[in-house]
Amino acid sequence: MNAPQDFLFCKSGHPFAVVQFALPAPLIAPLARTPEGITVSRGKRFITAGTDDLSFTIDLAAGMPVSIRKDHCELLKRPADIVIWRAATDNDGYEKKLWQEEHFHKTYFKPRAYRIDITDKTCVICINGAIGASGRLPLFETDIHYTIASDGLGVSIHAVKNDRLKSLNRVSSEEPDVDLNLKKEIKEIPRFAMRFALDEQMEELEYFGMGNRECYVDYCAHAKMNVWHSRVTDEYEPYIRPQECGNHIRVTYLQLSGGNGNRLRFFAEKSFEFSALHYTMEELDRAQHAYELERSGTTEVMLCYKNRGVGSASCGPALSDRYRVTDKVISFSFWIG
Repeated sequence: MNAPQDFLFCKSGHPFAVVQFALPAPLIAPLARTPEGITVSRGKRFITAGTDDLSFTIDLAAGMPVSIRKDHCELLKRPADIVIWRAATDNDGYEKKLWQEEHFHKTYFKPRAYRIDITDKTCVICINGAIGASGRLPLFETDIHYTIASDGLGVSIHAVKNDRLKSLNRVSSEEPDVDLNLKKEIKEIPRFAMRFALDEQMEELEYFGMGNRECYVDYCAHAKMNVWHSRVTDEYEPYIRPQECGNHIRVTYLQLSGGNGNRLRFFAEKSFEFSALHYTMEELDRAQHAYELERSGTTEVMLCYKNRGVGSASCGPALSDRYRVTDKVISFSFWIG
């Protein structure tokens, strides 16, 4: 529905309302992959596999990708990591205290064991471990499978929530006599994502999903499905207090490219959420005013299984359970190429 004429608040043709429908049509089958031979270099800690044009390095001690080289250029400026934290929004204020007490902002993936299977065309690395913070019970028992081929890296994460996970939920007056029965189940996490710190020159965005402005699972009535083009610089939302922003939902394809001619694609059969900013989540969480922000020198890509909704808890009711990340079992797969 568009404006039929010029008004004081908009021009003729301005859209008032938009409705989209998912047609019951078969999806076009993806092009068949034709992987070529790869070379594998294995050391005591690192394993690198791929071709001269595209290669990946996995740190077996950390269980994470530490290098993505494409056309002889290094695209990953910092090792990837799995994060469950986010820069708290204004509406996250009541939850943030619990998240901090449980050290959600300090979690990391800790490998326990790994297995490597190498053929002439693939290198499969299976790593078992846990996600948690030092001094806390593991949040998730986790298996990560990396499949390196000549045309990219497949990532498959399977995480199961620790049923024994509890927070002490105590007040300062109870500190001298800590009662371990004062427990409260930790029902949610802010998000579940793998983070990639790419070269800052990776500025141009193309994605198929909900846009063209930020949207969240409970904040998307304004968004439309489309193939969108944007710039990482424009993805930042200038809230009065810096916070989580720039998210997009129902995404199945994401491409970043830069002035150096390189491009990197993320795609998945099951939709994911993502954000791409020139600020780390730590910088956004630490700053109290916009003038305190300084660009990180990287393009921070968050590839999310799920991201918590925004809600209205700063001045209204708590976020509905259906918009929280409460999954006890997480299966998250995507391809990088």
